[in-house]
Amino acid sequence: MISNAHEGLKNAIAAVLDGAIWQRCRTHFMRNLLSRGAPIRQAVVATLVRSTFAQPDAAST
Repeated sequence: MISNAHEGLKNAIAAVLDGAIWQRCRTHFMRNLLSRGAPIRQAVVATLVRSTFAQPDAAST
């Protein structure tokens, strides 16, 4: 299951979908990541993270 990190959602997923794995939504991850750094660095950080997500497999990173 993919969602934001809202604790209620995470708890509901665990309670209702037995054995489901939770993953943070890429959009919310990126928003939170970019909100932590200096605005002047956001473009560089966003480019690096997007290139990481674009790799076809773990060995390519």
